[in-house]
Amino acid sequence: MDLKEDPSHLLHTESVHASPLNHPVNVQAANSSSNSSIDSIDSNDTTASPDTANEQHNSYTGPNAQPSTKDKHITSLHQELSLLKQTLAQLTLTTSFWQTKHRTLHQQFLHTDTQLRVLTTEAATQTAQITALQQDRNQLRREALERDAEMGRLRGQVRDMKTFVSMSTRTEGQVSDGAFGEGMGRLGMGVQGWVVRYFRRGGLVDFDCLDPITLAELKGLAPTYENYYHAPGAKVHLLQSIVSRILVEMVLDTYFPGLSDEQVQRFHQMEETLSQLVRSEESINHWRASTLALLRRDAIQTLQDETDTHIEKVTLRIKRILDAITTDGPGSISSAPGSSHPSPRDSSLRSLATDAVDLARLLVAQKAVLRVYIPEVSSQQPILFDPDKMEDVGGEDEDEEALARREIWCVVFPGVIKHGDEKGGRMEFRNVIAKAKVLVR
Repeated sequence: MDLKEDPSHLLHTESVHASPLNHPVNVQAANSSSNSSIDSIDSNDTTASPDTANEQHNSYTGPNAQPSTKDKHITSLHQELSLLKQTLAQLTLTTSFWQTKHRTLHQQFLHTDTQLRVLTTEAATQTAQITALQQDRNQLRREALERDAEMGRLRGQVRDMKTFVSMSTRTEGQVSDGAFGEGMGRLGMGVQGWVVRYFRRGGLVDFDCLDPITLAELKGLAPTYENYYHAPGAKVHLLQSIVSRILVEMVLDTYFPGLSDEQVQRFHQMEETLSQLVRSEESINHWRASTLALLRRDAIQTLQDETDTHIEKVTLRIKRILDAITTDGPGSISSAPGSSHPSPRDSSLRSLATDAVDLARLLVAQKAVLRVYIPEVSSQQPILFDPDKMEDVGGEDEDEEALARREIWCVVFPGVIKHGDEKGGRMEFRNVIAKAKVLVR
């Protein structure tokens, strides 16, 4: 604090000099004492006798007169009175200063207290708002959980209704779409497991050293093999693609596995004749499904020899082409021709071919037209990835939009597309039952 603004320091300094006893002095007491002293002096002067006054006067006014004790006392009192007046003035200034300081601090306190009350009120308001928002959030969460549960119940009801409609409109021999999807999935996993088990440790030969017939057959089964067979891990995909293509050409895409070529031609001629006489595609599909279901149910034993011969042709072709393009590895040795004890590799392959025949017979015995979908890839005309009909097996993490802009190298396993409804009508309808498994470039 500035000494000019705070006069209280003067009080302590001058009080020391003003009081001989060096103790605090009461202003009012000092004034009253000084006044009483002066009055006593005046009264003494008044009551004194004339002779005494004259003597005193003579003693004071004498040429050699000395100041008396009374004069000294009066002078001292006047000095003390002057000091007390100065002290009183200083105390007045100090009192005024501290009163002003007190008023200022009190106003600041009131202002701070008002701000504190306002902030406390705002904090309470915000706390109440936060509590209300938390309650609203909890309510929304409960509503979202209820909606999710309701959606789950509705999905279950829709699924049950679809199953009920499918079962109600399905005649004997008709199979649900889910069963075909599971059947194709099992067959695809079987092909993959067979290739990995018996050809994982083997290598690929130099394709330039193949004989022209085998090389031409390889190009027909895998037209784009030159683009990807040297890539890491592409050997298994190439072999799967070859096996799948042979199964499609010789089993899955045939009219009815087990019929001879002449019998298949007669069935085609009958369908053409019926299509000329009956304009309804639904009726033609009913006839085809009923006829092939009859063969599947009652003619299996009659067609067994032809079926076994056909399965043997399929397995021999697969073994011949794979043995020609791969090097020998542990477990990849085939059984000798004419041997009565087939190797585990040949037995597993024959089991896969038999499963493919059973699935193909079930596909063609439906009123709806179920066609095997295998994209035709070629080096001259690349095919882009179609997320609606294809599934990438390369382990790419890209989304479907990014994959849709990329080409496919090969088809690892075919898919199935359903044309029409359960009754064989509305052939414009399309339903992808199983997506084709492809390797994206």
